[in-house]
Amino acid sequence: MRNIISCTTRPKIRNLSPRSKIKYLNSVFHETIRFLPKNFSAYIVSFMIYVMISIPKEF
Repeated sequence: MRNIISCTTRPKIRNLSPRSKIKYLNSVFHETIRFLPKNFSAYIVSFMIYVMISIPKEF
């Protein structure tokens, strides 16, 4: 969980264009899901959607 949240605040991401940001976050997101049990993936998807809606300035 912490990895997903911290990845939005790394300087590396801030310097990217919005499209690159989304691609980078998607790759991080999918790699995280790969290592989690299936019952957590639905929770993480909803969490990511909540984060994207609640902090549009980051994206």
